[in-house]
This record gives sequence, structure tokens and C-alpha cells, in this order.
Amino acid sequence: MLVLFFSSCQTKVAGVVFKNGSSPPVVLLGDKHVPENKTGTFISIKNSFSTPLYTLEHPIMNIPSGRSFFLTYRSGGEAEAELKFASGKTVYFRLPALTGVLVHYQFPVPPGEGISSFKINSTSGADRIFKLTGCGLEKTGSGFSIRQVKGKEEIFLQEGMDRINPSFYTFKSLAQAAADRFNQVQTSFSYSFSSTVSSFITLELTGGGKTVQHRIIVRPGGSRIYFYSDEEGMVPDSLRISDAPSGFRLGKLEIKPFSRLVPMQYQPIPADLGVILGYKEASWRRNDFEIFSWSLFPDFLLLDFRDYALQAAFLKRMAFFLEKKGYAGRILTNEELKNLHGWNAHDYRAEDLALFFNTAAEKGFTLNPEEYLLADILVQNNILSKNGARFIPVSGGFLAFTKESSPRLRYLFITHEGYHGVFFSSPRYRQAVRKVWAGLSDDEKAFWMEFLGWKGYNIKDPYLVVNEFQAYLMQQKIENVNHYYKDYIIPKLNRHFPAKKEGMDRFLKNHPDHFILSAEAIQAAVSRIKGITAGELRCVVE
Repeated sequence: MLVLFFSSCQTKVAGVVFKNGSSPPVVLLGDKHVPENKTGTFISIKNSFSTPLYTLEHPIMNIPSGRSFFLTYRSGGEAEAELKFASGKTVYFRLPALTGVLVHYQFPVPPGEGISSFKINSTSGADRIFKLTGCGLEKTGSGFSIRQVKGKEEIFLQEGMDRINPSFYTFKSLAQAAADRFNQVQTSFSYSFSSTVSSFITLELTGGGKTVQHRIIVRPGGSRIYFYSDEEGMVPDSLRISDAPSGFRLGKLEIKPFSRLVPMQYQPIPADLGVILGYKEASWRRNDFEIFSWSLFPDFLLLDFRDYALQAAFLKRMAFFLEKKGYAGRILTNEELKNLHGWNAHDYRAEDLALFFNTAAEKGFTLNPEEYLLADILVQNNILSKNGARFIPVSGGFLAFTKESSPRLRYLFITHEGYHGVFFSSPRYRQAVRKVWAGLSDDEKAFWMEFLGWKGYNIKDPYLVVNEFQAYLMQQKIENVNHYYKDYIIPKLNRHFPAKKEGMDRFLKNHPDHFILSAEAIQAAVSRIKGITAGELRCVVE
């Protein structure tokens, strides 16, 4: 490694010594005499503030590929580095300010170039709080990382990954918080992504001698990603992002204690669907269910129940009232519900939730304690509000599934229900799906009415029909959609309704590409609008 460090010559010249392996040191001299205590800081030069110009007496030539010029500094405001290559070319790059944090910043050097001089300029003019503590050449890193250095935080940044405004918490206090049986540690970061298609990054969390790596889908626009120390099996003291695509920019990074206690208010755990799917029941804050908020659509809660029986106590009556064929609009008693099957997973928007609770109140119907608890959760999370005794829809809704489902079914259910959440949340997506539905022939629509009626949906509700149409197409990847319907669903329909087999055969003959074409049209819309694809709503993928 090539290292630069600061020295002074009896307070006459600001100097930096460039140690190049075993070669004699090369001295970089400032462009004017400055006091020793100003070495590496901004001084007034021609009515502006900058460091002296540091010039190599013998420029370093033909730097090999994979090397970066680095600067280590503290700054109270943004600054600009001015780096001159031996070829005469000058480059400028922004140095972010992270108050109180030591920044280690890399700028990759083009292969074959040499370095002749550099200086740092203040971009604000008024903010002169700057201290350069090190510089030199080193192997190019990837992405960024934070780590603890002598009890303080240091952040490592690479050019192109520098738009960051983190809130830092000392790692020592985090470790103490994690040691407390009432807390774990939540690590999260936001990002923006200017691409029109999704891509991947690699994330490494390290702590206590253990490193956990995650493959993360980054989606156009951006989002926030959350991790929890109980699930990772350690308290992270460093974090590294690599393989970042062009257009990816990091936003706010937070590391903080997160209570393991059951909250007095029903505060959800923010998380991606990939984290929720694997979130251990042992980490739940209560023993019957856990509440999450979906990080891609934060106004949607996700309830993960212990088992089907508990989920039914919360949601079975609502399912029949809102969606079930032959029952929609009726509030059934527990006795009437006893021998009926609800759904294995659920999704409801704020407008329908308000309708259910208001209808029960108007009819004087006594609900289950679990249903009243659900109403409290929805009000406390601003999905519903109350005006006297009346519920008012605000925004969002919730999805639900259970730990009793197998891992394969949990993935299928959360993808299906998640697409209902997308449909509820995005007017543009709803409009695109309705356009696809409107373009179908009568025979194609008749298939879906037959299929959804067989599944038990209230096919008299046009909103519900179109919503289920897109969710059943998008719950699996595009390459699997023909197999699902042609080799699984339609044979089952034919066995249940043999008299309709001739019509099904005619439908397949006249519209052999119906499923793949419809799914591709919807995927094109949702990818354009939300940056997501069929069969995959997770960001954190294993």
C-alpha cells in the first residue's frame, strides 16, 4: 500500500511525505508557507478557502489498474477534491461531509495514469472546518462500509457511492443494548435507484466474528431495507454494500436498538417481504401474532398469525362479508361460520375494512374480541380513523398469512396477497390492469369468471374480479404461468365440471397464448410503474 502522511519542516512548509514501498520518500510541498497547526486544513488563498496545493517532486507514473487515490478527513461541510494527473488532466470530485465522522474516501485512478498534485477546496466558502489526516494509493474497494476505529465511527466511501446522510449510533452502545434481553438491533438503509429496471446489490453484515451476506433486489425509485440482529444471529459492527449498479445511491443509514417487548401501541416492525418470510416466531413480541409494515408499501401492514384458527378468529367473518360468493354483504354469526372455509391468506384495503366495521356497528352485531383488536390496530396505524363511532378509511390496508402454512405456500401466499397490495396502492397499476382486462375477448373473461367462481369469489364484484385476475397471473414467474393453468388448474376444473370440458378445450384452442400474453402485459406495466416483476415481490432474496 502507498501511504501519505503529514509532517512539517520547522513550521515553514506544509508538507506530506509519500512513502512508496522501500523507495526513498517523495515530499509533496505546499504552495505557500503555513503554520504547522494549519497543515491539512483550509487556509485563505486568493479570497477562497482550500488546502495548499500538494505537488509530488517525482510524480507517480503508470499506476496499475484496480488502484484508487484515497483521502481520509473530517469535515463540517462539503468539499471538493482537485486531483491532477501526470498527463495534465485534472479531475474534480465531491467529498461528502459527515459531521463528527472520519471519512475514508476512494477515487479510482485510470490505469496507466500518474498523480502529480492535489488540493482540497471548500465549496461553501464559509465553512472552513476541515482536517486532512491521510492520503495515498490503495487497492480499490467496493461500495461503502462503516466500522469502529478506536471507539469512533469511520465510514469508507467509494466514488459513485457517496450520496449518504447517515444517522450514526456508537457501536459500543449498540452492543450494550443488544446484550439487554429487552432489545435487539435494527439496521436499515434507504436508497434511490435511477434505472428503469431492477438490479442487485450484495450486502454484508459483520459482527462478533460472524459475517452474513444477503443478495438484495434494488428497484427503480428506491426503498428502505431493514435487518434485525435476532434474525442475523449477531449485532453488526460493520456493513458493506458491493456490486452496486450504475444509478444506485445510498440514502440514510440507521443502526439503533429495537424493543423485543410487546408495544403498548401496536407498532409494526418495518421489513421487506423476504425478511418477513423468514422472521422466526421466537423473535415475535407476542406469542399469537406479529405485526409488520411492508417496506415497499409502508401503509400496508402484514399480520403473521400463529395458526389458521387464530387467523380465522380475526378475519374469517370479514372474508365472507367482503369477498365470498353467495355471502358478500352479509355478516355471519360464529355458528354460521363454523363449518365454512375462509381463506388461507388475506388482503383488505382501508375502504372495505371501514365498510365491514361500520356495517357491524349499524346492525348492532357483536364481533369477536380479535376483530375489535384488529380495529384498534388499524386505527393506531392510521389505516382507519374514527369519527365518533364511525370508521373512516385513510389509506393502505393489510395482508395476512400464518406460520401453519408450509414455506412453499407462505411464499406463494405472500406473493399473491402482495400483488393485491400493489393493486390497492397504485392507481396507475389498477388502470393498466383494467386496460388488459378490457382488451380480453368474452371467452377469455368467461374463463376467469368460471375459475374465480370455482375458487369461491364473489364474481358479481367487478373490482374484486379484476384484482384477482392480476394476482393469480402474477403470483408465479412468467415462465411458469402456462404450466400452472394448462397443466394444473384447467385439468382440475375439468375433473370438477366434466360437462364444461368441451368449452375449456375450445377456449385453449382459440386462445392458446392467453395466459402468457396477459401476464406479460401486466408485468410490463408493473415493472414500468413499480419496478417489480411476476412471482417476486421481495427485495431481500436468499
